[in-house]
Amino acid sequence: MNITQIQVTYVDTDDRMVMRVSFGLEQSIVFTLTRRICRFILENIAELEYPIVQNATPERTVPLGEDVNQELPANNSSDRPLLVENAECQRSRTDVRFIFFSRDANQVNLNLSSVLAKGLEALLLPLVNQAGWFTPLSNRLDRQPDADVGGVASTILH
Repeated sequence: MNITQIQVTYVDTDDRMVMRVSFGLEQSIVFTLTRRICRFILENIAELEYPIVQNATPERTVPLGEDVNQELPANNSSDRPLLVENAECQRSRTDVRFIFFSRDANQVNLNLSSVLAKGLEALLLPLVNQAGWFTPLSNRLDRQPDADVGGVASTILH
């Protein structure tokens, strides 16, 4: 199936990203992405020019059944999003395949050309920056140094 649209939204109440991948007017699938999965996606897209055979995230915390579903689940647009619990990535210089693991669908493959993958990266980066996910804590704090009082400088957090 050809991807016609990808939408990514940050849901601050859940501190998650929701990604909808559409395959035409009637078929789409919705994923819920955690910080760990988003970082994994972004790191692999950034490394597209360096092909590898496989790059897996850490082991799943809950083992999935041995049944592997290679097909896209039936129209998931009305159902709740699939929570991606783990992922694998296979990439070459021209494309990337993300294999998402979920309890609800076992396994879903998402194949992206390098151009589409870079587009997904462009969608994700502003949202992860807005969420402050990968910004070091020291960069997020607004620090104002106070005047040196008696040889001791202090900092006030605002």
